[in-house]
Amino acid sequence: MTSSLPLSPLCKIRTALDNYSARVRVRNLQTTVVGPADAWGRQMMPQPMLVSASVTLRQHPTSTAADDALGTDAVHYGLLSKAIKASVEKPCPEQAPSLDLVLARLWADLCGSHAGGHQDANQPKPLIHPNTVACLELMASLPKASLRGEAVSLTIVGLFAHPGTRIGPTMHARTLRLDSLKMPLVIGLNDNERKAQQLVSVSIQIDMLDDLSDIYTPLETQLVKEASSLSPKTLESLVDSLTHIVSRFVTRQWHDIPNSGPNITVMVEKPTAVPFAEAPCFELTVNARDVYLSHQTRRV
Repeated sequence: MTSSLPLSPLCKIRTALDNYSARVRVRNLQTTVVGPADAWGRQMMPQPMLVSASVTLRQHPTSTAADDALGTDAVHYGLLSKAIKASVEKPCPEQAPSLDLVLARLWADLCGSHAGGHQDANQPKPLIHPNTVACLELMASLPKASLRGEAVSLTIVGLFAHPGTRIGPTMHARTLRLDSLKMPLVIGLNDNERKAQQLVSVSIQIDMLDDLSDIYTPLETQLVKEASSLSPKTLESLVDSLTHIVSRFVTRQWHDIPNSGPNITVMVEKPTAVPFAEAPCFELTVNARDVYLSHQTRRV
């Protein structure tokens, strides 16, 4: 989704919503999408997609509550669900739309403008209007777009300006997730753990992502390829290695690194390590530029 508005950290937008108390949510609306890459990197193959939407209202919808009838101060979940399904399943003029483009079109259909602030003059009166809505969050999840993981998802969030101040959001975020990639590795400090591989579960989150293409398939391939040669003793060492792999990938092998690159979160779980616990876990969030500078320092 092209944008004239710089990306903001997702956590910054969610912190800005602390003062709002009314939300409408639709979770995991089942749809079928054609366009985004599947688990093998093929485009234009039909696949299931789950869409979730969270609409933060500016005020408690007192009129709708008092009259017990839908008013202009509320967003109806039924209309929201129908609008989402209609947008996702209508034919797309682009030859092979990416997951980002599918979400961008959905945003424009719901709001009449793109998350980055560009207004769509051809849109009818939007369902989501800044007079009523303070923030919109859309997440599209592809449960069959990963060979090793549970799902791939992309989230876009926009915090709207007060009516009359500007068109579109004042802040917006884009976050890609790869959930629970299963990787067999030799990992652990104990002697028995050095004798055989065990499964670890790796989840990756890339916030402030400025790459609009479907990078999740080649990223998963690269992660699996490079991780297969690792045999760390600690989760901390494994996570450190994985953050370098992801950082290299999203910054195109360290070329053209921005002043503040994407924020990368890597979480690794080790399900069989503790017999009476679900899974010990280590999670680390770093900025891609910090990883780059650390890499440069080590080379000196």
